Amino acid sequence: MPLAKRTFDPDLILDPTGTPAPVAPDAPKVNPNPDAPMTEEAMTLYLIDKLSSNYKTKFKTHNAPEQNVFSVSTLTSGPGTALGYRARNAKEASGDEPLVFNAAMYRGSAIHKYTEEKLPDWFPYETAVDKHKCPNCGYNHAIPGSERPIYVREIFEYKWKEGTLDSKGQPLKDLVIYGHPDFVKDNMVLELKTVESKMGCTNEGKCELCKAGTLCEGAKKRNNYMNSVIKKAKFQVGCYARMLGKEMKRRMFAYVVIIDKGLKVHLLSEDEMWHGYNFVRWCVYECAKRMENPVENQAKAVAPAMANDEKGHLGNSSIDVRIQEAIHNQESSE
Repeated sequence: MPLAKRTFDPDLILDPTGTPAPVAPDAPKVNPNPDAPMTEEAMTLYLIDKLSSNYKTKFKTHNAPEQNVFSVSTLTSGPGTALGYRARNAKEASGDEPLVFNAAMYRGSAIHKYTEEKLPDWFPYETAVDKHKCPNCGYNHAIPGSERPIYVREIFEYKWKEGTLDSKGQPLKDLVIYGHPDFVKDNMVLELKTVESKMGCTNEGKCELCKAGTLCEGAKKRNNYMNSVIKKAKFQVGCYARMLGKEMKRRMFAYVVIIDKGLKVHLLSEDEMWHGYNFVRWCVYECAKRMENPVENQAKAVAPAMANDEKGHLGNSSIDVRIQEAIHNQESSE
């Protein structure tokens, strides 16, 4: 018997047999399931509490415990951002950043952990833990409380103004930069960066401006964003490559891995690695100058240009005589 003719109803989805599929109910405005162990709000608060983190909980140490210590990752954004980050942390009496749910950190940590599993022969500079062999099962187990951060660090000569003291009341000495390279193997360093895929052209593939080669505003914003991410990542991994090269006495090669809709690798040139190292070094000295003379250094400083000579020396144009002498002494001792 033929099926009865139906009037089209947009709320009904018909399968090949003509039987209407069930229509989804409207979302209730109150608790959708009173018998559930937790409401939506309660589950949200629970997950935010459990999945929230800060720098200390991730790396088992607080960022910049002394005013002469800076992380490479913050220095790649320039002295203003680095000092702003330090000022925000200083507002916490305990020295800890508040625990917040950071989607970028959560996504990045998950990708980093997955990459660690897939690249077992690469060494991640993150957290070390002591282990002991269990006499019962024979397996190695982590010793509680033995977690400690793994990082690469370098000290630069710097003479602070007389009377500048550290947290223990001792005269402050030199400048220290440190960081956590994502993955290291032999003479190679990887820096992974995840990007926000939603940013960009809202009509991708159909945008007439983008098709014609004239980018729309959304595409332009995404290009600027991507260029900024890649630029800072190159500063960061280039600096790590130079620091590790000094530490391990070998020539290092640096790679930036951008994880977006796909995977894109950028291999740094020797000039790019030197420039990343020099930019971070310039930035930490500039931060010290601004901390000592906040009023005198309100004007935006000029960062060093890409180094062209084989040693990648910084020029005199953007660095005062005292800093230039400290850099020269540090390079002469290498």
